[in-house]
Order: sequence, then structure tokens, then C-alpha cells
Amino acid sequence: MLACSESGFGNPASQHQAGRRIAQQIELQKQRVLELFGANFRSANRDRLVVTSGGTESNHLAVCGIARYQRAAVGPDQNRSSLNQRSRVIVSSIEHPCVAGAAAILARDGFEVVNIRCQLDGTVDLDHLQKLLDRSVVLVSVMLANHETGAIQPVQKIASMCRKAGALIHTDACQAAGKIPVDFRLLNVDAMTFSAHKFYGPGGIGGVVLRHGVELAPLLAGGFQQWAMRPGTECLPLLVGTRIALENTLNQSGEATSIGHLRDHLEASLINRLDNVRVNAVNASRLPNTSNLSFVGCDRQAILMAADMQNVYFSAGSACASGSSEPSPVLMAMGLDPDHVRGAVRISLGRQTTIAQIDRAVDVLVSAISAMG
Repeated sequence: MLACSESGFGNPASQHQAGRRIAQQIELQKQRVLELFGANFRSANRDRLVVTSGGTESNHLAVCGIARYQRAAVGPDQNRSSLNQRSRVIVSSIEHPCVAGAAAILARDGFEVVNIRCQLDGTVDLDHLQKLLDRSVVLVSVMLANHETGAIQPVQKIASMCRKAGALIHTDACQAAGKIPVDFRLLNVDAMTFSAHKFYGPGGIGGVVLRHGVELAPLLAGGFQQWAMRPGTECLPLLVGTRIALENTLNQSGEATSIGHLRDHLEASLINRLDNVRVNAVNASRLPNTSNLSFVGCDRQAILMAADMQNVYFSAGSACASGSSEPSPVLMAMGLDPDHVRGAVRISLGRQTTIAQIDRAVDVLVSAISAMG
């Protein structure tokens, strides 16, 4: 990224040679990211990558952009009843706050927004989704893996259900990308979003992978960049950092397994030493790096503060909402007992986490929980 920054400052939208060189490099980097995500970029029916500032913008652009474009596609000379036939948006009840926020904006725009119920294991209820799917649905949005529990969602099955109903489907893959294999074409979705910092890339960049033929209404106006879906000058160094980080992550073939072993060791150690700990979404397939634990009878904020004093860091929900004292909407949607929700924390592991750090974190947690008992 540093070498890229020092090599020149051409604007990729400019017509001079320096700008054209940057534009060519941006296109090559995008093609490589698409390839790494299993998208189609070689045939005439190419998928596209729209680069954004991160996961939140990506999810807003995908969810609001698809729904609004489909509504605008109803021309003035067409029967307006066709709009009413495609005016529902379905999102799961366990989506990240930015997806829920985008859905709320669509509700204010006049779309009918409905939520898919979640099961106790942390996965969406496919039977409930089937009942909701009809010809009024324009878009379904279900994350690939949950940001609090790590529960992996059956997106391929959901995509198949959406195809039969004629609805477009978006999946938020921000948590999953870099932690489990993510293949855009295999998932069979129309739009997939990611954020580079989730797989050790630079902060401030994310993207929307779009199936060939899928269009977005822009959130911003005033530029023609990226098919006018996302105006603004693209940043080549950030895109290079994204590509390299994604390559590095995919080259670490045994990383997910080793991190999963650390997570299992963490959970087993706490269960062996405490009577009041419960692992949430334990019966679902989960991301290897995520553990959501309920310390029944304890307060999550008190646990977090006690651990923080000992330089052990975790959260009481998603990072975007962990500053709030509100109970987790994900765990509530799962139907957990209020006492389980009140004492729930999320612990995340990474490639730099060691067994010694896990053991120390367990000691700190056991000491903190015992003192509260």
C-alpha cells in the first residue's frame, strides 16, 4: 500500500496517462477480488464489484439500492399496480444493526418490511421464510454468518427459495469473509457485501459484489464512477490492501481449524470451572473465531468492566452497538431467557491469539464471575 501511494497520484477518472494507469490498476485489483470471492469476471456475463467505505455503506447500498432501483424500474406508462406487487422487503431478525437500519429507511420510503423469525440455535427459520415469500417480495436479506453468535446461515437454501419466488437476495458476508470459504456464485445470491478490515485488510474500505444484470440506485449523486452506483474517486492503495489481505487469508489453509480449536478450548475451560456458563448457538455451525457466552445471573457490563481492568477485551454485543446497555436483539430474537441475555458476552479470537492468552482470559473471567456470585 505504501509503494502504491508513492508511485503516483493520478485520478482514475482523468483522461491523461497517469489517470488511465491508475484506472487500469483499479480494474485489475477489482478483478482479482472478484476471483478470490468466486465471482464470474471472465465471460460476457461478468459480475461486478462496487467499492465502498466499509460494511455499513455496502449494506445500505445493497439493501436500499436494490429495492429502490426495482421500484424506479416501473415506468410511468406501466401499470402502477406492478409496484404494489413488489413492495415487500424481508430481512432476518438477527441482522447487523446497519442492515436493520437500511430496512427501516425502506419502511419510511413506503416499502413493507417484515422479519424472518430466528430459531433457538441462532439460525433463521426457513419454514417461516417460506410462508413470507410470495410475488410481493422484491428483496430478501440474510447474513452469511451472525456477528454476535457466529452462527452460519443456510444462505444457499434461502437463495433457492428466493429464485422460485422471483425475489432478489442479498447476503451480508462481512463477518464470514476470511473466516470460512465464501463463494459468490456457489451461494447463488444477487448481491454480497464485505468489509476488508474483517480479514486483516485496511479499514475504510468494503464492497458490494453484484451478479451480472443486477442494478443499484445510488445513495450519493454527482459522479459517474463505478457505473454511477457509487460516485467518488476510488482509492487504489486501499483496494490493493484489500486484495493482498484477502489473498493472505485464503493462503492460510489451516488457520480456521487452529482458531476453532482455541475457541473450543476457551469454552470447555469455562464450562469445567463455572456452573453458570452457557454457550449460545452451540448447536449451529459457527465461525471458528466467535464465542457467545451467557454467564447466567451476572450482568454483562460488570463482566466486561472487570475483564477490561485486567486488559482482557471482549464485547457485550456487536462492536457497533457494544457501547449501548440495551440487551442484544440477536439473543432476544433467538428466544433466550432474559437472564441469559443479561449475562451474555461475545469473545472474538484471531490469528495472533495464543493458548496462553486464552488460559489467562479464562482465569480472569472465572475470578470476575466468582466475585459476583
